[in-house]
Amino acid sequence: MQSEKARLSPLLLLVTTLFALIIAFHLGNALLGKSLFRAVHLGTALEYSHGPINLLKPVIVGFNATETPTAQELPVWQAAAGLIFKLTHSNWYGWANLVSLLFFSMGLWPFFQLARQYAGERAAWWTMAFFLTQPLIVIMAGEASTDGFCLVATIWFLFFADKMIRTGNLWWWLPAALLAALSAISKLPFFMAAGWCSIFILAGINIRAWRSWTLLAGVGIFAAGIFVVWTHYTNALSAQALYPYQELRISQS
Repeated sequence: MQSEKARLSPLLLLVTTLFALIIAFHLGNALLGKSLFRAVHLGTALEYSHGPINLLKPVIVGFNATETPTAQELPVWQAAAGLIFKLTHSNWYGWANLVSLLFFSMGLWPFFQLARQYAGERAAWWTMAFFLTQPLIVIMAGEASTDGFCLVATIWFLFFADKMIRTGNLWWWLPAALLAALSAISKLPFFMAAGWCSIFILAGINIRAWRSWTLLAGVGIFAAGIFVVWTHYTNALSAQALYPYQELRISQS
């Protein structure tokens, strides 16, 4: 056991160093006034910092001329960043980068557990190391935008779905369904990727596990239902951005 820990210690140090470098990269850029951000998301967070935080009525700065609420994804990240801006009484963009880093860190443990489940502990550490060296991941981890949060929500969905699939336990259905719904209304392509991954995992483990298939189908139906309701709501919000029709033709006036 001691020798195994000694073998894994350098990998733990490697992963810790890589994550520390990501943190230093983003916060260092923020301190230099070159914070990485997506204006469409950071603008909403700044709007939240100046007024009430309402997840159902986010305002995207400059998105429409009427300045009415416009929802795309569920603005959890925007609300969290806006809250930090409020608490610190500061609009320093680095706070938004820090929020992204905190959300991203929450996804590392389930990611590691998934890798260890199917490849072993040593391979899981290497998976973490390669994951943290991907340029896209380096950017998403701390960029002031929703992308990192969406990735984390999807990882947690896959984690709970895997637990549900392997055990067939109804206990795992609720967290899997809730995270699936959150992933679907946050970034649908991520949800679809994790959904297909869950299907392939179940097919590979036991294609005749009808209980697990039923639970997984239930998760998909629940997430799809939430997505349809959310899309209907976002369409209703978008309709508020339309100016009332005014007849301007001389022949009709």
